[in-house]
Amino acid sequence: MLTLLPGLAATGDIDYQKIFSFAKPDCLKQVEVRRNLSVSLTGWPDLHPGTCLKMEFERYESGKERWPAVIWRTPAIPADWSAAEAISFDVYAVKKGVLRLHFAGDQTARQQLIPVPAGRSRVRVPFVEGTFNYGAMKQLHLLMEDPKDSYIFYIGDLELEQRNFRKLYNALRWEIAKTLAATTADFPKKAELLAALRKSEHELLATLPSKSPRLVSCWNNYREAATALLFAIQEEEITLLTGQKKVQLLFAGSMEKVHQKDNFFLDLPSKQGEIVLAGNEVEAVQLLVRSPEKLSGVSVSWSSVPVNVSGVKLPVAALSVLPVGYVQCDKPCYAVSRSGLWPDPLLDYAKTVDIPAHAWQSFWVEAALPARQTPGVYRGQLTVKSKDTVLGELPITIQVWNFSLPEGIPYQNVFSLPNESLLENPFVKQAPGKWWKECSGLLLSHRANPTTLYGWQPPTTKEAGEWMKHGMLSFNIRYGIGKGEKGLNDYIFSLKQAYAGYEKAGIADKAYCYVYDEAQVSRFPEMRNVLSRVRQAVPQARFLTTAYDDTLGLNSPLGGVIDMQCPLLPNYEILMPEIAKARQHGTQVWCYVACTPNLPYPNFLIEYPSLCMRLLAGGMIWKYRPDGFLYYSSALWLAKSHREVLWSRPPMDGAPVTNWNGRSFGNYNGDGILIYPGKEGPVATLRLKQIRDGIEDYWYFELLRRALEHSGKMPTDWQASARKELQIEPDLIRSMTDYAQDPRILQRKRARVASLLEEYYR
Repeated sequence: MLTLLPGLAATGDIDYQKIFSFAKPDCLKQVEVRRNLSVSLTGWPDLHPGTCLKMEFERYESGKERWPAVIWRTPAIPADWSAAEAISFDVYAVKKGVLRLHFAGDQTARQQLIPVPAGRSRVRVPFVEGTFNYGAMKQLHLLMEDPKDSYIFYIGDLELEQRNFRKLYNALRWEIAKTLAATTADFPKKAELLAALRKSEHELLATLPSKSPRLVSCWNNYREAATALLFAIQEEEITLLTGQKKVQLLFAGSMEKVHQKDNFFLDLPSKQGEIVLAGNEVEAVQLLVRSPEKLSGVSVSWSSVPVNVSGVKLPVAALSVLPVGYVQCDKPCYAVSRSGLWPDPLLDYAKTVDIPAHAWQSFWVEAALPARQTPGVYRGQLTVKSKDTVLGELPITIQVWNFSLPEGIPYQNVFSLPNESLLENPFVKQAPGKWWKECSGLLLSHRANPTTLYGWQPPTTKEAGEWMKHGMLSFNIRYGIGKGEKGLNDYIFSLKQAYAGYEKAGIADKAYCYVYDEAQVSRFPEMRNVLSRVRQAVPQARFLTTAYDDTLGLNSPLGGVIDMQCPLLPNYEILMPEIAKARQHGTQVWCYVACTPNLPYPNFLIEYPSLCMRLLAGGMIWKYRPDGFLYYSSALWLAKSHREVLWSRPPMDGAPVTNWNGRSFGNYNGDGILIYPGKEGPVATLRLKQIRDGIEDYWYFELLRRALEHSGKMPTDWQASARKELQIEPDLIRSMTDYAQDPRILQRKRARVASLLEEYYR
């Protein structure tokens, strides 16, 4: 495997630079303190040696400061933090609460949520490259937002954790050594590249004792030289695979994001394509084409439908090939590995594509098998043409397990499909019903629930019933509650009418109402008053919210009125003890992502790794067991964005480079858009494919769980292996910010689970 480690994280042997100490009696003269916060210097309450800052926050009430804070400004703190990995400090909390760190520069800012448990702990906030210029610090704020109670925190000296460049150097040096040992390539530029690497290595080693900006520069030079060497080795290995033919034809895994130029593969491509799946499952592989000359009218087709040794063929309708398209992604407000063209849409409207010289072009080769497909290995062939000229033929195998996945969705989810602005969309308004049906059908075929979160019109009983037939486990009735008494009465009347139909159809218990999107603590009394009145009039109503309730209703006005709490993904991981208690009180706890959180948390932004998306929809849901997963929009182009009227753009066209920009909500690429508006209908994305594959991974675990429950006749070693594989190993997912970067780790896990299921169903 050829890999590059551009984001090597330094762990262990950390050097600490103290940037502000509370040991000096006059240190408070160097800070600013906002209203509704009292500060003083004192000893630690647990008798820990040293002096600390005591911060006493008042409970927020209307008219008070919403963001009470201690503020440090340069030069009281240093301005250049570019050589650091993180900021850290000790904290003692009288009771648990949520602090925030706000970093401010000349034109950029970043804020980090910090859940603090009761008692003593260590806060560490890592720096993410590209999210903020840590070399030009101006201010640092330590604050709370709308404190829902009075809080007391004791804060220790502020320290920067310096990058351990020697450890970074050793890790990358080891990676280079492994790659050099594994490669069979020998090429003229290798000596030149090694010489450049040694030169930059010498400069780095000469500066290692220093913590100066010069050290950062030397490290960057060394990493660039290492990148050039590793990339050259990859390219030579690819040449060895394909021989001296001008046109290179290879296969890559479904979790690769293949760029046209300067693409680093997670795993070296192969001459043999392989898809492994169960019945009623969909999996894919990517066929790659590259040539030193421009190719026109390139297409990929099945020249031989896969057949097994008994002569059984896979159904032709189950096989498809689509060119992967590109969208322009401008530099966003979060860290990315590159800007420019990114692979994302699957161009079902393009039968052929023109491929620029020296550019990779990927074709998405997908198998969507019916249930109870005859198990075994099927062998077929794909033909690549440029107009009428055959460029090559490649073998492909499809291995089918002896079990099938169930229909539908194994856990509650919602990938909201906006529908309120269809008539305003210039290319949708001609046939809004058609677009709605095709978009919702596309989501359902990817096991994603299209129920609308922000709609004011309840779905009809027929529509909701159809969703249930597709395996949806729940659906939203409506969102908005109009202003004043009239608005509330209209809302209640709407719910009564909707529930009457749902009850006749036997699906009323699947319905809920999404309310008060990301509401602040200050709105909780209003929420309790309004929703209590709704519940009194419509007793069967259930409410789902993303309101910022860190107590999950255990110690807030929302207790007893909210049935389904939905914290942001990082908060879900933090609030595990509260989640267990909330569930004991009958409250469901979901989780969600939107434009945040950002890496290292997983999300569905265009530039993020495919593997993290698949894990987010599959392995992480299995490991952490939220009662549901929420994503606010799958087709934001149907509605008015907060930043741009996206539906004013023309339909997607062009191949492989499309006319669409990846920007969606604000300065985020792909946020809220998992489907594009194609000129002939909705266009799926690579990201939607990863979500589906993750949900189907979840089905593997669920099927094994069910098998283990009824495994009385299975050998004890099978049962032991099944119990083991139902756990998620740390090398796959250690936490929501520490998970596998190598798709092969997930593939091996999936294969082990499938092998156990094969044995069970044999």
